[in-house]
Amino acid sequence: MMAPWRATLYLTNEWRPVGNRKPNGGHSSNHFGKMQKMAEGTIKKLTDRGFGFIKTESDKDLFFHSSSLQGVAFEQLHEGQRVSYTEGQGKKGPCAENVKPL
Repeated sequence: MMAPWRATLYLTNEWRPVGNRKPNGGHSSNHFGKMQKMAEGTIKKLTDRGFGFIKTESDKDLFFHSSSLQGVAFEQLHEGQRVSYTEGQGKKGPCAENVKPL
């Protein structure tokens, strides 16, 4: 049985994977198949530097960056707006990812 990925030696003497498959089955996340539930919260604070904080339903504040927004520009958001998100882990602690307005 062949491995799910293989490498080929090109003329540059560099090993490269064949196609765009990755050693873990072609998925960039080790959590493939695990669906995260979208949580809901309210935008508590927005800054002029492209990030803000979401107040969760459990009264916890979660950081989010404008790069985690889905389907909306940062400038279109306002404080008090309801959003859905998934909770992830950032460099300095928990953060909101995949933020979408409701």
